[in-house]
Amino acid sequence: MSKTKNTKNTNDSAPFDTFEDPTSFVPNFDDVYDEVVLPVGTEAEIQIVNVDTGTDKNGGTYWRLRCEILDQPTAKDITTFISFPGPSDDAKRVNRKKLSLMRMMQSLKMDLTKPFSQSDLIGLTAWVILGIQSSDEYGDQNIIKRWL
Repeated sequence: MSKTKNTKNTNDSAPFDTFEDPTSFVPNFDDVYDEVVLPVGTEAEIQIVNVDTGTDKNGGTYWRLRCEILDQPTAKDITTFISFPGPSDDAKRVNRKKLSLMRMMQSLKMDLTKPFSQSDLIGLTAWVILGIQSSDEYGDQNIIKRWL
């Protein structure tokens, strides 16, 4: 029978430690809340907390940004995508992708003339107008309707 080390959870907001014997684990749910979705049209300040890279079904590259809504601790995080122009994109699609990227960069107060990486985005803040998207899998979620 193997034993695991009793370690403190590194998330300071977690209300309990991990235990060697999970059969005696009793969590405290007194501070649990349902995350909320803010109304359509809400103007909110967001902060980028994570950026992942992916490839879409057409082979194009995108970045998936996870953002927190500042001053709204009970709000669900927002996930948004930035698609980069690819070789199979026509001129209109290239323009739309570049326009979307430019608006995001302007809202984040980035220098449009300098290269940047994913890590440069983490921690940046911007003002946005929120929308709502509904899905069977995730329920209602806020989306970025417009970068300000």
